[in-house]
Amino acid sequence: MSEPSATFPAGRPFVAIDPAMQFGRATLNHTRLTVETVAGFVAAGDPVELVADEYEITRADVLVCCWYVARYGTRRWRERWGQWAAAAESELWHGRYQVADPPVWPRKGRKP
Repeated sequence: MSEPSATFPAGRPFVAIDPAMQFGRATLNHTRLTVETVAGFVAAGDPVELVADEYEITRADVLVCCWYVARYGTRRWRERWGQWAAAAESELWHGRYQVADPPVWPRKGRKP
């Protein structure tokens, strides 16, 4: 297993991209958990706290995953969560994780 290339404050969530893990896909805290996996559950309607409990990560970890895909993910992610990411960016950057949860994506065929 390769080591992270930079040091991060203890307990602070970060996204790592390592070709030796998950074929270079973005992972959370240099683990094998991809940011798209975590964000996908939130986008599907699962509460942030439930996703955090399910994967044994913190709420901050989940929010950082959602922010990352909203900023650097596919066009679909950027369109759906771009405004949320822009509003939450300053708070997340400074380690303040008491921000609003990302919006749930509307499902096809259902009224909001």
